[in-house]
Amino acid sequence: MLFATLSKIGPVRNGMSQFVQRFMHSNTLENNGPLVRSLILSGVFLFFLLLFFVQPFLTFSFLVVVSLIERVKSPGFIYMIAFFGSCYLGLVNVTKFPDGDLVKYLEWYASAQEFSLPAFLAIFSREPAYYIYLHTIANLPFASERFFVFASTVVGYLIFMFAVIRASLSLRLSVRVVVCIAVALMFFAPLFSLSAHLMRQFIAASLVILFFSESLLLGRRYWWMLIVAILVHYSAILFLLLAMMKKPDRASSGIGVFSYFSVLPILYFLSNSTASLFADMPVLGFVFSRVAAEGGAELEHLSHVAIFFAVAMITLSITNLKASPCRMGSMSLFNHGWRINTTAIILGVIVLVSNLLEGATEIATRFYFYMYFLLGLVLPIFFSIHRRLAKLIFPSLGLLFAFFFYNSQFGAWRYASLNELLFLPAWELWCYRV
Repeated sequence: MLFATLSKIGPVRNGMSQFVQRFMHSNTLENNGPLVRSLILSGVFLFFLLLFFVQPFLTFSFLVVVSLIERVKSPGFIYMIAFFGSCYLGLVNVTKFPDGDLVKYLEWYASAQEFSLPAFLAIFSREPAYYIYLHTIANLPFASERFFVFASTVVGYLIFMFAVIRASLSLRLSVRVVVCIAVALMFFAPLFSLSAHLMRQFIAASLVILFFSESLLLGRRYWWMLIVAILVHYSAILFLLLAMMKKPDRASSGIGVFSYFSVLPILYFLSNSTASLFADMPVLGFVFSRVAAEGGAELEHLSHVAIFFAVAMITLSITNLKASPCRMGSMSLFNHGWRINTTAIILGVIVLVSNLLEGATEIATRFYFYMYFLLGLVLPIFFSIHRRLAKLIFPSLGLLFAFFFYNSQFGAWRYASLNELLFLPAWELWCYRV
C-alpha cells in the first residue's frame, strides 16, 4: 500500500528525493563546516516537520525509503527518522481507546493535577522519579490526557532509539542496516503495545538499554542511568546486579556465564527467605515482596510464542558469545558486548524458570518484556559479527509493518481504523478521541 501510494506521487517523490540527495549525502555535508551542516540538517528537519503535520505516516515512510534507496549516510538523518517515527507512534497511541493499565495511568494523571508535588509524592512514593515526571507533565500549561500519552510514548521511544542507533553505529554497521534495525524495533508490534500500557516499565527499560549502549560505545558505565531507571520502575533493580558482571580474564565465556548462573539460585532463595526484613524499606521492600510472591498479581503463564522468543534470544546471545574479539572490532567492544549478551542469557533463563513456578508468573512476564528491549543491542551485535546476514533485515520490514497494522486493528487494544492511521493528518489523529 505504501509503495503504491508513493508511486502515484512520482513527481513529488522524485523532487523530494533529489532535495534529500543534494543536501543529506555525506560528501555534501563533509565539504561544509559544522555550522553549515547544522543549518542544512535544521532546514531539512523543518521541511519534513511541515510535511509530517499534513501526512505523518507517509512522511515518515518517505524518509525511510529515501534513506534506503539514496544511501543517505548522515547519522543526523537516522536520528531524524527515529524522531518522526516516535512522534507517529505517539499519535497512534493518542487514538488508543483507554483500557487496561492506561485507565490507571490516566487516573494518576488526573490526581497529579489536583495535588501539589509533595502531596502527590506522599501518595505515590514507590517510584518517585516516574511520579515526578508524571506530575510535571500533568501541570504544564497546555497539558491534556492526549499530550500525556503522546509525550510518554515519544520520550520512551526516543531514549530507546538513541541507545540502539548509537550502539549500532559504534559497531560500524552500514547506515542502511542501522535504519532498518531502528524502524523494525519501532514497528515491532509486541513492543509497541507496551508503550501505552506498561508506561513506567517502558521508560525504565529504555534507560536500561541506554546504560548498556553507552557502556558498549564508550567503555564506561553511567550508574546514574540505572538508578533513575530503578526509580521509574522497581523491576530495573535486577540490571544493577547484572551490570556488575565482569568477564573472567582467565576463563572462557562459557565458564564465566556458568559461574554467574550458579549464584542465581542462592540469591533467589536468600531474597525469598529475608523478604520480611526489607518490608518497610522504600523500593527494596516492594521488590523483595514480589520476589517472595507476596502482593504480586497472578498472571497467565507465557504463551508458546513468548517462550520461543525467549529461547531464540538466548540462542542468539550464545552465538554472539562464541565470536572472537576481532569479529567485534575491538577488545573493548568484545568485553562490554559479553556483558550485554550474558545479561540477555541470564534474563532469558530467569523468565523461563519463573514461568514454571507457581506464584512467580508476574516476575516471568515483567522480565520477559525487557527481552524485547535487549533485542535492540543483541541484534546489532549479531549483525556486526555476521555482516552478510544483516541483509535479512531488509525484507523483514514489510512483514513487521503488516503485522503492526494488523495488530492495531485486531489486537488486544483499539486504535483508529487502518485508513485513518495511514492517511489522516496529524491534527486529526491528535483530536481523534476528543
